[in-house]
Amino acid sequence: MVSTEQLVRRGADAVALRQEQQRNAAQLLRRNALFLMLERRLYEANVKSREGSFKTKGPADFPGNEINGKTFGQIGMGNIAQRIAYIMGTGFHCKVLGYDPFVSAEDALKRGFEKVETVEELLERSDLVNVNVPLVKSTRNLVSREAMAHFKPGSVFVNAARGEVIDEDALYDALVEGRLRAAACDTFVEEPVSPDNKLLTLRNFSATPHLGGNTEEALQKTGMQVVRDTLAVLNGDFAAAHRVN
Repeated sequence: MVSTEQLVRRGADAVALRQEQQRNAAQLLRRNALFLMLERRLYEANVKSREGSFKTKGPADFPGNEINGKTFGQIGMGNIAQRIAYIMGTGFHCKVLGYDPFVSAEDALKRGFEKVETVEELLERSDLVNVNVPLVKSTRNLVSREAMAHFKPGSVFVNAARGEVIDEDALYDALVEGRLRAAACDTFVEEPVSPDNKLLTLRNFSATPHLGGNTEEALQKTGMQVVRDTLAVLNGDFAAAHRVN
């Protein structure tokens, strides 16, 4: 990957496709696919159906859970997080909490969140927890083993940000010990995720290969935006091209 600084040194122009990426990266959670899958135990149901474990329809010993009216905790209050929070709040009537040290309580309310001051507080109060922060020095291992000790019993957790933001070993332990009911990750420390990753041995864990913005429509829109931005740069219209250098 070539950095913006390297492009500048070589006299090249760089443009950002953040708007399309943010819009489409939110789709995986916009439709609440991962939380719905975890709460309704769809992955487990799929596996058990293939194994022939169910002897009746709607088995009474295999209940799921609803999302509606739960407390949704969002680590990070950026653009993607705001899109997700809006849908969780308006679509599922969730109480939405947010942790972000760079966002004031007043601004958090404008973005659709009730601000909490620590990750630990957010974990203690949330039934559903999602991570949406970039990987920088301050967010590496942000959801640490120490933080995971504060999960609300019976809660579910999703990481679709970056693998290094969480402690994967601690997540495994939280799932095995029952501090978390279920979890899903779209990102991992090692990508693509190794088949030897012990999280993959758990039926209350689901993995996807960083699918956040990977749709046919998103790829087409991004490709068209690249063409438009390239033409804009060649015509000297840098503002239209979302130039970043």
